[in-house]
Amino acid sequence: MSIEFSEIYNKIKKQYPAIDLLNEINNCSLKDIRFITKASDLEQKDILYVGKASQLEGIKSNRSLGNFIIYNDCNDNVDGSFTNIAEVKDEEDLYTAFNLIKDMFIKDIKVSNPASTLLKSLAQGKGLKYLLKIGAETLNNPIILIDANFSIISYSNNKNISDELWSKNIQTGYCSYEFIAEVQKLKSVRNSPSNNEPFMVTCEASPIRRFVSKVMLNSKFIGYLLLLECGDTITEDHLELFKVLNSAITEELKNNSLYGNIKGLKYENLIYDLLEGKIDSEEIARERMKNAECYFGNNLFVLTISLSEYTLKSTHGKSLKDNIEKLLVNAKSVFYKEDIVILVDIKDNKINNKEFLINIEDFLDNNKLKAAVSGKFSKLIDMKNNYLDSKKALSISKSLSRTNNFIKYDDYKFYALLDTISGDIKKYCHPAVLRLIEFDKNNSTDYFETLKTFLINNQNANLTSEKLFIHRNTLNYRIAKIKEIIGLELKDSEEIFNISYTYKLLEFLGVQSLS
Repeated sequence: MSIEFSEIYNKIKKQYPAIDLLNEINNCSLKDIRFITKASDLEQKDILYVGKASQLEGIKSNRSLGNFIIYNDCNDNVDGSFTNIAEVKDEEDLYTAFNLIKDMFIKDIKVSNPASTLLKSLAQGKGLKYLLKIGAETLNNPIILIDANFSIISYSNNKNISDELWSKNIQTGYCSYEFIAEVQKLKSVRNSPSNNEPFMVTCEASPIRRFVSKVMLNSKFIGYLLLLECGDTITEDHLELFKVLNSAITEELKNNSLYGNIKGLKYENLIYDLLEGKIDSEEIARERMKNAECYFGNNLFVLTISLSEYTLKSTHGKSLKDNIEKLLVNAKSVFYKEDIVILVDIKDNKINNKEFLINIEDFLDNNKLKAAVSGKFSKLIDMKNNYLDSKKALSISKSLSRTNNFIKYDDYKFYALLDTISGDIKKYCHPAVLRLIEFDKNNSTDYFETLKTFLINNQNANLTSEKLFIHRNTLNYRIAKIKEIIGLELKDSEEIFNISYTYKLLEFLGVQSLS
């Protein structure tokens, strides 16, 4: 193993700022450090030489020299063709730098020896399980590999896992939706590096420290490698080796076709590919459905449950997954981008069935969840677009401050249409409604809301007065005044339609922005 000159220089510079480069850094890997002596070759490019500038006097300027860190004891410019050269300001700093660099090489050797064992086992094709076993033995702590959707791929079984949370996850073979929701909220996870640099994760539920390294395959994030502090205290040396283990595992995943798709069950793989838009043939999608031993007809819906604001609570011994499968018999669910996404096959009239709605709303309310259901579709390959529709419904519902926990995309299609319009949407508003807003603003009245309620209730005076908690005579007076202000009798169906869509448009924009 070796260390780059730039890594050494940056390490010294961080601790002892009084060091400067005398030339631009050239990429160069170093395997050892030596003091300058009369017998030194000085041209070896894989050696870092440390000494005084006076020791370089008399060296021919046309020689191609190696890498140097010097103390300038003669106050003259140092001449020569150096691969890399840096200067410290004090002689004492020279010896301090030597000790620091020597420690770096010793640490590199400590990592290199077990790393070579890992790489050797990789070369021998002993497989993923063996790599994890060797890694766990070397680090004296258990290691777990999970995919990006929190399913357990493999783990080391030669080290005891005293972390109860992960012990339970291994028993089930996947992480529960409750567990995933809590993990996604952790600051250390949200702010985690985009490469395989290990980061520490702690939580109130367990005192055990976990170190996590992202597994990247062809620059794409595919999973996590976890190191649990159940044995030895984890140090910087451990983490360096942990990164080497990650690289070895990545190579194994890349080279072994058995791990070509590591996202868990066959039906999960199918749903992930549908959500990613990776299948464009309905025939292929249906064939894969049969192969996954799940059967969907032509009454398809996507139900999306947002976990972004979910708070873990008691579910009377059953997990969210168990409750979902009980509630929706012919359905398959996966965790996808902070949501539970469910492909369900039910007759469209059941979506509007009162008993079904009560059951699903009770489930959502008991677990403090919000969900949106797409419109009906018949082709599996249309799942992605319908998932996006359900996400759009959730987003619009939130922006409109709607409090209902079960949202139907079909009820939000008009708002979704408005969301596609660019430019000033106010110009599409009926001028009569804008006059009413202006009147309310100048006279502290509430005719805008009165007309809205009146039209929602199909101009039924009794229902409207009940909704507004006013006497019917009061309502009749208000309606007469409203007709006078807007100059309309509210009898023409086209005018009523234009006023009604204006209310929806104003709700989408926010009435205050027009006031």
